[in-house]
Amino acid sequence: MITNEEVREYLKTVGKRGFKVLAVIEQLKPFIDLVSSGVGEEILKEDIETHSATMNKIYNDLLTTGEADRGDVIKFQYLHKRIQNTYNKFANYEGSIAQVKAVGKK
Repeated sequence: MITNEEVREYLKTVGKRGFKVLAVIEQLKPFIDLVSSGVGEEILKEDIETHSATMNKIYNDLLTTGEADRGDVIKFQYLHKRIQNTYNKFANYEGSIAQVKAVGKK
C-alpha cells in the first residue's frame, strides 16, 4: 500500500509520466484485492491444484497410451494461461508500487 504523501512525492519527482504508473495501480487494485481475499485465494489454490493434477494426468496418459485427452490438454492450457496472467498482474502491481515507494527513499 502507498500513502498519499508517497504519491505526492512521486508525482513531484517524476511529473506527468508518473500518472501512467498510478493508472496501473488503480486499474489492478480491485483484481489484487479480490485475489487476496479468502474467496480469491481459494479459487487460485483450486486452479493451481487442478493445473497440477491435470498436468500429471496428461503425463501419465502419454506414458501409458502415448496419447493425451484433448479436453485435458485444453483445460491445462487454459489454467496455465490463467495462473500466468494472475502472476503477471501481481508482478506488475507490485512493481508499480515499488516504483512509487522508491522515489521517497532517494
